Amino acid sequence: MFKIKVLSAALFLSASVQAAPPLNFERDVLPALEKSCFKCHSGDTKKPKAGLRLDVAKDMQGFEELIIPGKPEKSSLYTLLALPKGHDDIMPPEGKAPAVDEKAKAKIKLWLEQGAHFGSWEKYVNKKEKKLVSGLSGASIDTNLLVASSKIDSLLNEERQKEKLRLNPPVDEETFLRRVYLSVIGRIPSLKETVAYLKSSNKNKRIELISSLQNSEGYVSHNLNYWGNILRAQSNQDGNAEGVWFDFIKDSLRENTPYDKWVHSMINANGAMWEDPAVGFLRRDSRNRLAGYEALTGVFLGKQIGCAQCHDHPYDTTSRRDYFEMYGYIATAHPYFPQSKILNNLKGREMIKEVAKVHSEMRLKKPRFGKETRSIWLMAYLTLKKLRQRIVQSDKIHQSKFPVDYQYDDGKAGKVLIPDVLFGKSPALENNKEKAAPIFAKWVTSPDNLKFTYVIVNRLWHKIMGESILGPLTDIKSIENAKNPKLVQYLAELMVSLKYDMKAFSKILYNTRLYQSQAMTEDEFTIKKTFTGPLLRRMTAEQAWDSMMVLIKPDLDSELKDMKPDFDFYFAVTNSKTKEEFWDVMKKKASLKVRDRQNSNMAKMNVMMKKQGYVVSGFKRASEISQPSPAGHLLRQFGQADRELVEDQWANPTIPQSLTLLNSKMIRSISGKGSALEKALNLRSTPTAKAKLLFATILTRYPSSGELKASLAAIGNGDDYDFAQLSWALLNTKQFLFIK
Repeated sequence: MFKIKVLSAALFLSASVQAAPPLNFERDVLPALEKSCFKCHSGDTKKPKAGLRLDVAKDMQGFEELIIPGKPEKSSLYTLLALPKGHDDIMPPEGKAPAVDEKAKAKIKLWLEQGAHFGSWEKYVNKKEKKLVSGLSGASIDTNLLVASSKIDSLLNEERQKEKLRLNPPVDEETFLRRVYLSVIGRIPSLKETVAYLKSSNKNKRIELISSLQNSEGYVSHNLNYWGNILRAQSNQDGNAEGVWFDFIKDSLRENTPYDKWVHSMINANGAMWEDPAVGFLRRDSRNRLAGYEALTGVFLGKQIGCAQCHDHPYDTTSRRDYFEMYGYIATAHPYFPQSKILNNLKGREMIKEVAKVHSEMRLKKPRFGKETRSIWLMAYLTLKKLRQRIVQSDKIHQSKFPVDYQYDDGKAGKVLIPDVLFGKSPALENNKEKAAPIFAKWVTSPDNLKFTYVIVNRLWHKIMGESILGPLTDIKSIENAKNPKLVQYLAELMVSLKYDMKAFSKILYNTRLYQSQAMTEDEFTIKKTFTGPLLRRMTAEQAWDSMMVLIKPDLDSELKDMKPDFDFYFAVTNSKTKEEFWDVMKKKASLKVRDRQNSNMAKMNVMMKKQGYVVSGFKRASEISQPSPAGHLLRQFGQADRELVEDQWANPTIPQSLTLLNSKMIRSISGKGSALEKALNLRSTPTAKAKLLFATILTRYPSSGELKASLAAIGNGDDYDFAQLSWALLNTKQFLFIK
């Protein structure tokens, strides 16, 4: 009787299994694998863990004991998922990806019991990414200014409708004027510029103002600050003698060099600074080349790989091997030129010894050139050092090796690595027949390298709207994880269609209804995650400085000129035919430097004040001051980057900032005796007109009737008004430091 009951139960269970409707792998099983397993086991990662891919049927069927039809308890596809929470072997590992839920586990088990049939499914294709498989090289969409800006607004509106949100009301002319000046040229408008714009009745004055500002030297100055922070460009770095790398960046901005060509020229730089100014990029980290490599991947490819320098990346698919494989492409760029070849007609090594000899004589107080010995020797020493500061691209491509402490089984310490990229198809290299740099530069900047385009689109959107659309600027998300993937894709295709014209792309964003809407706060964006206007922001240190400077010197930008570095000296040195000629060139240059120092150091107080920009000769835009500025300078107080890390500027309020705005001589001098503001005030006859002038000059708007009445009451004493006090008060409002 007992045997009959057992047999009946077994038959009942067997019938239940057979009675269950057959599962469809693509519909019932694949979604769980995509969600929890693809991060480590798919074609999305360059080297799938354990060599297993779960996005290809043949790979799954051929992997030992992964799938045993009819036996889920012996199939590791199921058994590793079914392990208890906290087990060392559970898949996916805790914290790496979302766990597979119980319903999904049951479906996977049943699918295995039913025979593990894949049906017609062969390979996973991400439907969201299907359009991007071939890259963006064929992108061709309408780039008309109004068409493109309208399309962007339309895509944003679709997102807002889903979230049941509305676009903020449009801004008035005063707010737009101040915002666009700060966005495009990095300072507030002068009084003259404000009055001219607000008086204009031109219906297209917004479009025309944007174009005018983009074609000004102020645009170059502001964007030198912006890109200088990204590229970590410093005044005293290798490869920036005479400011040549700064000049290269300025020229690129002034000439509107397409972004892809600009980046290509920096990665592919070769030679001395006066031969190829772009070498400043590769020379920036000549003493720590891996730091430059990591900055390159973050800035141009939107991928942080620093962790993988020492170990496999804990939160990404980048392995330590990946890190050093791609480094092979730029490891061939040597940062120094042989000493023996730095002079065309003289032996470089002998001249270096000669300089050392002069140094010895100087220390023994036996000057060969009288009182100028020290200046001449220093000039010779520094010049010979700079002559070696070249980028020499080697033909030998296999320069990267596994580090001596390599700890993984997929490589051997010290073994040469063949260059390979982190994602996509690696560009082909033939041993010792061609340089790696141009090939790598072409791969990085190709429209088919989706990340390259997504990064610059994300960066410019963040710069103009105040927040990114694709995650952190140097560690972007994949497009399917974007809040508005349609918008990101459209912007990427637009950038390619514009042939990477950053100025044209930015102009389109400036002309969107979104940009010209009232601002939203950061807290609002954090809650909504959707743009209803650009974000309210605090001025950067450079914007604050330049805005104060234009109050002191309204024609500030008239001094921004295309001043080219003079390389005649370096050519004279390298082509010196005799030692005597060499030393004559040095002596002449050293004497000029001494005179320059004497002229600029007329008095100790003048030097001190000039550092702070408090004397007329020091009233310059931030881009024209040493980068970064000295410690204690107003720029550093307000968050200027020291440019050791990519974009390490900050905008937090501090007590020293408040004290500077309240008490510093520069703030007092803005409306002090003989200032531009005082002269403008003297031309107004009534207290009302004078108060309106201060509002228009400092806040780029006229006061309301209530503000006007309260202001005059606060500073008035009978017929005597302290307008210097009013200007001081306006400068200390949040309205001055924030971009509405």
